[in-house]
Amino acid sequence: MDAKCEIHSVSGRIADVEASHANDQKHAALAAQFQVDKADELAALRRMKRKWIIQTLLMSVFGTLLLVTCIAAIDLTVKYHEIKKIYHIMAKHGTDLIEEEVKVDVTNEVIRVSVPSQPEGYEHGETLTDYKQGYMAIKCMNRSACFVGKMHDRETLQDAKNTLQQFKDGIIASVSLKDAYMKVNPVLVHRDVVEDVAGTNIAEFCLNLPTYWLVNLKQSKDEADNQSLRKRSTGCFLCHQKCIRIVSP
Repeated sequence: MDAKCEIHSVSGRIADVEASHANDQKHAALAAQFQVDKADELAALRRMKRKWIIQTLLMSVFGTLLLVTCIAAIDLTVKYHEIKKIYHIMAKHGTDLIEEEVKVDVTNEVIRVSVPSQPEGYEHGETLTDYKQGYMAIKCMNRSACFVGKMHDRETLQDAKNTLQQFKDGIIASVSLKDAYMKVNPVLVHRDVVEDVAGTNIAEFCLNLPTYWLVNLKQSKDEADNQSLRKRSTGCFLCHQKCIRIVSP
């Protein structure tokens, strides 16, 4: 009987040990699962943090690019208005007062002049002066021809701009035109020669028109000689501060 009781007691203790061991394993498993869950949660938090940092950086970069683009666009707009200006000025020639439209291209150093309403005694055409090349061109609509010659003087583009700005600011009411006489060389000039000598701007200005060279003629101190030149010349082609008259050969 005592032996049997002892056996039951030993069995009970073994069962208790096994139950305790099972509980320990269960707790260890729970602890391990907790660590896994905690590690997963930390990994998820790190991923969210990285994503937030990347999104913040991207938004910052995008915002910076947008700001730079806006500033560049504003700067380009300002520069465009600075380099492409159109003036409507009154040109005084003798007793005549003629309205001119003057387009200034600062980048190419070019001034283009046209007359919206063609007064009597003035030719229907446009003139282009290339200050960088030192050449000017006259597009004569009545003759369907283009005439190219050297500038009469080496006035700079800045000089011309200063005059136009004074007009715009109301410092001067009109610009005075001086007569300048030029003679036509009747030999046709090929476009490539015009471009080589007078530059691309003038070659494109005279595109698809028969082109001829002009030779400068100095005005005489004798008014009678000047009157003779005037009688043999065309009407006035308006150039910036010049009335260009083409004398027949």
